[in-house]
Amino acid sequence: MLPYAYVLASAIPLIGSVLVPLIAFVSEKARDVFAVVCGFVAAAFALSMVPDVIAGKTGVYWHLWIPYVNIRVGFYVDPLSVFMACIATGIGALVLLYSLGYMEGDPGLTRYYSLMLLFIGGMVGLVTAASLVQLYLFWEVVGICSFALIGFWYEKPEAARAGVKAFLTTRFGDCLLLAGILMLYSNTGTFEIPTLLKMGHNLPVGVLTTVAVLFMWGAIGKSAQVPLHVWLPDAMEGPTTVSALIHAATMVKAGIYLVARMFPMFSLSPTAMTFLAW
Repeated sequence: MLPYAYVLASAIPLIGSVLVPLIAFVSEKARDVFAVVCGFVAAAFALSMVPDVIAGKTGVYWHLWIPYVNIRVGFYVDPLSVFMACIATGIGALVLLYSLGYMEGDPGLTRYYSLMLLFIGGMVGLVTAASLVQLYLFWEVVGICSFALIGFWYEKPEAARAGVKAFLTTRFGDCLLLAGILMLYSNTGTFEIPTLLKMGHNLPVGVLTTVAVLFMWGAIGKSAQVPLHVWLPDAMEGPTTVSALIHAATMVKAGIYLVARMFPMFSLSPTAMTFLAW
């Protein structure tokens, strides 16, 4: 893979989202081209990890983040994370490219491209996170972006209401996910996903079941499953390109990813598996 691809696939669109408003002062055309280039460069870094995964070169890359409490950030390079990162960046790059025509002439294009890049970067950061703290931060980044992009045409009351509805509905699931993360930490003393998956056998079944159900409620909200599905139909008030990126290709897959990533722990609880099946 390209050097530091697991970091740059997320960092490039995140940095690009900050630079888009600055470049817009220079030239609107340069702003548009820059956003698309950021999307495709991020996709190139994500795709560069595929040969390593195929060759079996997987692992977690750790970096110290907050020394005083010994919190590290980690980046997964495995089939699940790379697959999801390629979907997020690949489809994201294409959506940005199609936006050149579909969104042409819209007065809010600077805000649009900045939010779209922020979303892509947040989604890649989410699926490559090896720490629950890191995962939750990016989980909220994509949530904020969905709120802002669904309500992008906020002059329309319907769009503004749809954005708020999506925000509030998914926050319910997010609060339960946060409770699950904190409960897991209180019983294990770590936020690191690889360590947590190994420690699952040492946790009481009751704790495992509660944590799994709380995590799954987070997934239910983010992936618009019953009964937290009510925000998704209204979300079509945003631009079609937003729907293509967030609701068809990426954010609603975040819940699926969370369940898949934590599945070794969930599978230790028959009750949690029954809940997941329903």
